[in-house]
Amino acid sequence: MGNVNPANKDIHETYDLKGSTVGRYVKPEDVKPYSTLKDLNFLERGRKIQLGPRKKEIFLQQLERDVLFLQMMNIMDYSLLFGVHNLETGNRENIRDATLAAFEPTPETLVRRQPTELSGPITGGAGAGTGGVGVGGVATLRKSRPRSRSRDRDRTINDTVVEPSRAILPDDSPPERLYFTFYHEMGGILAVDEDGEDVGEVYYLGIIDLFTEYNVTKKLEHFVKSLLGNGRKISAVNAVQYGKRFIAFIEKACI
Repeated sequence: MGNVNPANKDIHETYDLKGSTVGRYVKPEDVKPYSTLKDLNFLERGRKIQLGPRKKEIFLQQLERDVLFLQMMNIMDYSLLFGVHNLETGNRENIRDATLAAFEPTPETLVRRQPTELSGPITGGAGAGTGGVGVGGVATLRKSRPRSRSRDRDRTINDTVVEPSRAILPDDSPPERLYFTFYHEMGGILAVDEDGEDVGEVYYLGIIDLFTEYNVTKKLEHFVKSLLGNGRKISAVNAVQYGKRFIAFIEKACI
């Protein structure tokens, strides 16, 4: 799973868009430089996703396919992450070095655990599981109590120290992005007006937070919040309704 926003570009505005208008506002006093803003901030600022007719059509077609899949999987509460890079400002403000860092394991603490026991017998020989040699000369190890793989994995992770890397953030987009429709223009989508003229911005767009199922907990949340206001405008609605509202919001935002 890759990042929506690139490591080689400063992101001057970021929005997390769900299509919901209840509790989707970052107050002015809470807005810090380059905060991630929400739906009501997007509407308040009169923001639009300027793609032009052709790019808009391609983008919305793909978005509808993705949302249909999420509806079939009963997934809701996802967002469109919308990042904006201003071409005139460029990387002068050096936002990425202030907000991004690469992390990597410390080589001295990397641990590779080699298995010394089998969790069950080796099948196929009379000597299997007895600590001897089975039929055909296949060596067997002693049978042991099964061990939790997750416990071993957690122990290995806990033994590994992850520290900030001295690596320099890249100046170019990954070369493979050149072959993807939504990444091949400076790592994203070049913003244009209805006549196809450049408006001086590059957009980075992607659906995030894809793992929330509309389950009993979310149904209860929907019930409680519906008592406090308009149940159709809150975030916690069923997957089909969520997807329809999400698409309608983004369609209206695109020009």
